[in-house]
Amino acid sequence: MATAESVETPLIIARECRQLVLSQGVAGALATIGVAALFLLVVRDVHPRHVLFGWAIAVAAISALRVLLAVWAKRSALDTGRALPNTPEVCVAVGLLSGGVWGAAATLLFPLGHSELYFVTAFLLIGMPAGAISSFGAWWPAYAAYVLASVGPFAIYFLSGGQHEFMIAGLAACLFGAFLMREAFVIGRTIQRNIAQRIALLAMTRSLGDALDRADAANRAKSTFLANMSHELRTPLNVIIGMSQLLAEAPDEPQHRHLPNSIRRAGQALLALISDVLDLSQIEAGKITLQIAPFAPRQLVEDVLDMFEPEAASKSLRLDATYATSVPELFIGDQARLRQILVNLVGNALKFTAVGSVRIELDVEKDTAAGRVLSIEVVDTGPGIDENDHQRIFSAFQQGDDSSTRAHPGTGLGLNISRDLVALMGGEIDLRSTLGEGSRFRVRVPESPDESSHADTFGEPAPDGVSPLPVVADAAPLPISGLKILVVEDNLLNASLVKLMLERDGCVVECAGNGNHALEMMRTGSWHAVLMDCQMPEMDGYATTRRWRHIEAVERHRRLPILALTAHAMADDRKKCLDAGMDDYLTKPVKLDSLRAVLSRYVVASIVEPESVAP
Repeated sequence: MATAESVETPLIIARECRQLVLSQGVAGALATIGVAALFLLVVRDVHPRHVLFGWAIAVAAISALRVLLAVWAKRSALDTGRALPNTPEVCVAVGLLSGGVWGAAATLLFPLGHSELYFVTAFLLIGMPAGAISSFGAWWPAYAAYVLASVGPFAIYFLSGGQHEFMIAGLAACLFGAFLMREAFVIGRTIQRNIAQRIALLAMTRSLGDALDRADAANRAKSTFLANMSHELRTPLNVIIGMSQLLAEAPDEPQHRHLPNSIRRAGQALLALISDVLDLSQIEAGKITLQIAPFAPRQLVEDVLDMFEPEAASKSLRLDATYATSVPELFIGDQARLRQILVNLVGNALKFTAVGSVRIELDVEKDTAAGRVLSIEVVDTGPGIDENDHQRIFSAFQQGDDSSTRAHPGTGLGLNISRDLVALMGGEIDLRSTLGEGSRFRVRVPESPDESSHADTFGEPAPDGVSPLPVVADAAPLPISGLKILVVEDNLLNASLVKLMLERDGCVVECAGNGNHALEMMRTGSWHAVLMDCQMPEMDGYATTRRWRHIEAVERHRRLPILALTAHAMADDRKKCLDAGMDDYLTKPVKLDSLRAVLSRYVVASIVEPESVAP
């Protein structure tokens, strides 16, 4: 299908060709007047003066018209849409009139009976259509009209004269006219190609300029992002490293008692930052999947209020929520992603609001096409956002203030991620804000079909005929004291951390540094579960798990729970672990509560205390 640009290009070329025809009117008029003066000088004694005077007036009038149109054409823009002067009708009319005066001269004013004047007269009459190629050749229809009006009457007049010599002259005029029009057609095509190449070059230049502008803007944005990211990463790292050093040097100092909590908060901030970057990359790769299930909208809002209440209190801000009567007990959607969006919006509102309040307004609307639509509005009394920035702040790496002196640090990813997540849910997010009057962010998300019955469960079918593990998914976590756990981890610090966490809960823990060592210990020892790292030297966690599942099937062992504990946290990493034969999936940094909960899923009353762990 032709694009609008490709359809428009021939029209532009034709207009430019006609513009060239008209713009040459001054030179053409001067040439016409000069040759006409010579012609009148040649035939001055052949025809009555009033006849010659009338022809001279016609030449002068047409020449003046061509000058007027040339001036008008040069002053008129091509894209103004004016009907005159740059139209096919005007250009053809100019060609007919300009050639017509010479057609009249060749018939009505030819010096018949004065053979001594034939050569000079024929030379002048032939020279005019030949020279007119320079004026009319850019647009072939105008030149064809000129040749037909000038050469045509001459050829017809002499062909019909009856005299042998004149008939030959008329035939020669026909051949000459055909030759001129062919040459003009070739010249016109060449001019059109040149114009087309110029248009293409200009379009390419504009496109390249636009691409360079976009690339430059993207480069500036990413440079700003990298600078901000470096700042945001180094800030919590500075806390973690510095306070850890203080604890290591003087663990019993009274003023250091608050340091562990500060280190934990800095670590959580660092983890949230990394999660934002991972979310951004997953969204751009199209790998975000929604987890659809019924949830309580009011409880979601209450949880977010509880999360931010200490921050609001520290700034003396009022943080509250209003609920419309239409809000149901349950709504079907991705609660985790909605919480993430709401946390981003409320966090931004609190960050930028110095005085006043932040309020969440919850409502459920009816939509004839989408059914129920959850509406969440976050309203603040902050400084507001300039209208010119309303769209920009939803772009990646952008903030209302990107300068190094900005009062509110951050990477500028939260709103971009929120917008993309809302779009993934089939909803929309908009902003109403005026400088000095606060901001109102509104999220509208349609209810999803109930897919809770199809939710992903733990415990994929075991390969090679090994029976799947029983999973206690909905029961309260069982105590894990006394479990014998094998930790497969090549990083000594990570292995030591997990070992300390589990031993604190009464587990018996041994560590293996790679897959080969792990397989030996799994063969010779008896374990309740294996915590398997995925990326290791010699043999990674995926290959180790597949090898063990094959051993289980061949030697008919009971299925040993293998739980991934990995820093791979992308969307498809969990599936990759389950496909390899692992039973569950945890990401680093791991929390003790999460570790307890996952291990307790595989503790059932039928499990018999295994044999002692091999040394």
